[in-house]
Amino acid sequence: MIKIELIILLSCFVFFGKNAYSQIENDSIARDIIKESIIDKSFHNYLNFNKPIIRDSVTAVSVVEPILFGIYGKEIILRQKPYSIFHIDNYWVISGSLPNGSLGGVFLIIIDEKDSKAIRITHGK
Repeated sequence: MIKIELIILLSCFVFFGKNAYSQIENDSIARDIIKESIIDKSFHNYLNFNKPIIRDSVTAVSVVEPILFGIYGKEIILRQKPYSIFHIDNYWVISGSLPNGSLGGVFLIIIDEKDSKAIRITHGK
């Protein structure tokens, strides 16, 4: 009897472990998860598009900096601190700044607070 219970317990562990996405073992499983997520956006998904996932300016900056670093270079973006940050409606508008009298442009990025999608990324000259 103990062997049967142990087998059932181990089977449940293996089955539920894979369905909980605790580890994605190959790209085929990852592709299946993507398809599942596109078809049913509510399936095991924190995003409900009614609540923001980016709730404060610190989080907004931590989301946009890696994107901007990858596009324009880390040194260029960091030289544009302090950033101007505005939360308007459901969007974070973040732009760089330059000292008065400096030549050049600054970045501008706008992201949606509900899903962190960038809706605009630009840099002046």
